[in-house]
Amino acid sequence: MFIGRKTYEAEKRAQQALLSNHASVAQSILQHAVHGFLFLDAAGNILPQFSASLITLFRRHDFQNLTFEQLLAPLVTPKTLNQVRGHMANLRAAQAIDADINPLKNIEIRFANPNGSLQSAYYELVVHASNFAAQPTPWLVQITNITIQVQTTRELDDLRSQSQTQGEVLHRLLKIGRTRFAAFLTRTDSAMKSIGQILKKPARSEAAFRSKLQETLDEVDRIRRDETALKITALHAAAQNFEDALHELRSRITLSGNDFLPLAVKLDELFTQFALVRTLTQAVSEDVDQSQSVPPTSAVHAPRASSMSGLEKTLIGLAEHMAREHQKTIVLQCVGLTDVPQQYQSTIKNIAIQMIRNSVQHGVESPETRRHAGKPEPGSLRIEFKASADGGFDFLYHDDGNGLDPVQIRQTAVLKELISADAAAELSDRQALKLIFQKGFSGSDKKSAGKANRSGMSLVRRYVHQANGRIALASRLRQETRFRITLPPVGAILLKDPVESRVA
Repeated sequence: MFIGRKTYEAEKRAQQALLSNHASVAQSILQHAVHGFLFLDAAGNILPQFSASLITLFRRHDFQNLTFEQLLAPLVTPKTLNQVRGHMANLRAAQAIDADINPLKNIEIRFANPNGSLQSAYYELVVHASNFAAQPTPWLVQITNITIQVQTTRELDDLRSQSQTQGEVLHRLLKIGRTRFAAFLTRTDSAMKSIGQILKKPARSEAAFRSKLQETLDEVDRIRRDETALKITALHAAAQNFEDALHELRSRITLSGNDFLPLAVKLDELFTQFALVRTLTQAVSEDVDQSQSVPPTSAVHAPRASSMSGLEKTLIGLAEHMAREHQKTIVLQCVGLTDVPQQYQSTIKNIAIQMIRNSVQHGVESPETRRHAGKPEPGSLRIEFKASADGGFDFLYHDDGNGLDPVQIRQTAVLKELISADAAAELSDRQALKLIFQKGFSGSDKKSAGKANRSGMSLVRRYVHQANGRIALASRLRQETRFRITLPPVGAILLKDPVESRVA
């Protein structure tokens, strides 16, 4: 069919106007989209068109001359990067996408903070086939920040797990009695201490590594027999994971010292669950089993006034239990706990429990050590709750123990891969102290037992954060540690920042 020149040019102008309009609409979508969008060519190179939100999601402006792998490589673990490579390879090979098969629905992205610590976010990556820009089999990648959903789910899972554990502890206490339950705690604590000592043994030969492994398995077997009878789910799972890791090592043809390093994470999980069981045991049964022998140096001195609040009694009971367990003498002073509003009762209780546990276990020295250092033999703990001038509240905590060692904290944070060695070296001592609030930092590692570390402080930060509060700390090595927590007025609207906590 013959088409006149004018008709041809008119149709061409119309097509160009339509294409221009489509491009304008596409650009508007990319400019205002909440999700991150980027386009990849067949080789995995990022094309020039991408959504403006990508700048916020990845904290950078330069995406040109980057491949998708290069964008992700500095922010994810090698394992995650391999998952991305495998998924993209499968998509290219299949030329089709099954929405139900996506290993990238929840990947952890880790950004470096100015102080050198790492901050995690969680993204969902979905790859769509696209005919964009007439590229050969290009892909459209949709990135969604799901950090809030992931953190909320984890918090709910933690609360469910703790509630389940508390119910199981109460059930077993009622069924077998405090004496048998206390005997279980004593045996398990002894086995865990033995594991710590075994793993600290020097070894260089294959036979020595095998011997350490078998001794550790023997101790874990003792723990497993007890916890299987008690049927405490979380403790059972942690013990099973640690035992599985040991069996995996035993199956290897050769062993080296580096093979034992990953055990620290599994062992820390086991310590954490056991510590939770001990704390919950104290919470559900404040009566102490009198059949256990009490070392003469283990005591808590505290006022026994009839006006003492239930919260104060709970904390004194916990301090007594911890002091006996660690053979220390503690002077606990509580001020203002009768004035804690009902809305803050749970928050203050949870924070104080962690603080007392940390002080007795890691902060306060043994009576003999304190005597040699010229300190009074009883360690001093002080808790104070009071109203502040702005209508809010202050929670003050102090112990006169060994303080926090910035050098040891840096070493622990590097070992736990919470910060790089170079970044840790650049931190001031004040900045280094704040690393104890990072999730995954723990002072329960046997290598740092008795040193100036704190475990469970990420949990304290969460409690403070949930109440929209702020926490500050100060410490002098071999002298004291102080925490100050400020809480808003009871009537204030409580908000939660999903990514960053407020640590002063």
